[in-house]
Formats: sequence, C-alpha cells, structure tokens
Amino acid sequence: MVRTPSKNITLAEFLKLPEEQTVFVYIRNQQPVMFDELEALLPVPDFASELRLTVGDLFGWLLE
Repeated sequence: MVRTPSKNITLAEFLKLPEEQTVFVYIRNQQPVMFDELEALLPVPDFASELRLTVGDLFGWLLE
C-alpha cells in the first residue's frame, strides 16, 4: 500500500515490524495506515516536510 503523506500530521507513532519490513503509522484522530512497499514514502510532521523517508530507508538504517 502506498499513500501520499498528509501535510497536517501533528503526532505520529511508528510501529516497525522488521521481519516483514512493514511500518504502521498512527496519526491522531485517524485510522492506522500500513506501509509495506520499500519505496513507500512515510508521512512526516510539518516541521520535517523536506525529509523524504521511505520504508526502505527506515529498515536500511535499522537493520545495519
């Protein structure tokens, strides 16, 4: 599933599943969103709007 990140994120928590390389993003007052494609762009808060973080980037760092 690939979704475009929202520009109105105020709080997000990430639950990472390394064995499946899946990220669940929990945004206040919204349903959780699952990202499981390595090229999927993860949502970021407005203050980090220039950050382009993909699922592949995240797991690349975590699994080093």
